Amino acid sequence: MDKTCFNEVIDSLKALKKLPQENNTLSQFLDVIWYFKKVQQQRTERKRGNREQLPELSATLKALRIQVLPNRRNTSIEYLNQHAHKLRISCFELVDHNFRENTHSNILQYLFDHRFYKHAPNLLADFLEDYNTKIQDLRGKLLNKNYIIHREKSVGNGRIDLFIEDKKNNFVIVIENKVLADVSTAETEIDIDKEVTITQLDIYRRFVTNYYNGFDQEYILLSLKPIDVEHPPYRITDYQKLFEVVKSNPTKDPILEEYSILLRSLLNNIHDKLKLIKIVRKLDDEKANLNLNDIELLNNALLL
Repeated sequence: MDKTCFNEVIDSLKALKKLPQENNTLSQFLDVIWYFKKVQQQRTERKRGNREQLPELSATLKALRIQVLPNRRNTSIEYLNQHAHKLRISCFELVDHNFRENTHSNILQYLFDHRFYKHAPNLLADFLEDYNTKIQDLRGKLLNKNYIIHREKSVGNGRIDLFIEDKKNNFVIVIENKVLADVSTAETEIDIDKEVTITQLDIYRRFVTNYYNGFDQEYILLSLKPIDVEHPPYRITDYQKLFEVVKSNPTKDPILEEYSILLRSLLNNIHDKLKLIKIVRKLDDEKANLNLNDIELLNNALLL
């Protein structure tokens, strides 16, 4: 007797116990046992029938696979001929740096720094144009190329990912970059008899306010993941915006091109291109052990 049936017996016995004494007879008890034994026998027979159907079901599925697999394989080959460029893998993906925050920040420093990338001022201006409200004629000031961009700017008990400083035009820009991490809590303070949570963003803002008083200040929070909590005065932007700016840049720069490929993979949730490439190689071998899951995984990536 299985656990479900046993519990039903117990419940029924409890119900019998509550009946008037003259009705609570041995005969009723035996009737209950007989009934549940019959139910258990029926369940066993159904299970046996299901097991007997398994070979037939397996044969049917195998026949369907033989029919469907070649068609889906041919579809994959057709998609591949049209969209092979979508499987191009960046150097960053090859070395498994897809989600490394420092890698993304290092790339952005290169792309935003006019000393290394000649189109950096316009690229940076394009990235900030929808969010800047504090710095007048930002593009013009960036094109003067008087700014310096710092990585891991030390602010005592914290480091700003990207800190852009222009002492001639009197402006600073703080860019905090988040890939998988959340905004971290730095400490808790007591303010008028209540606890106030201080985040890393607050520490950066206090540093800028103290040391760059009189400068125009802009604060940007860049994140791959959606951010639901506001952190004023930080303006929230995302990697979709960054990707649109990067891919619209007409210049031929190897870092820019490779980064564009990486961003496209991230935003389309393609995290293992090496696996997709292995599937492609199997398409050329009719004897290769291909399965429908792999084929559909490849097709979905090619159609994104």
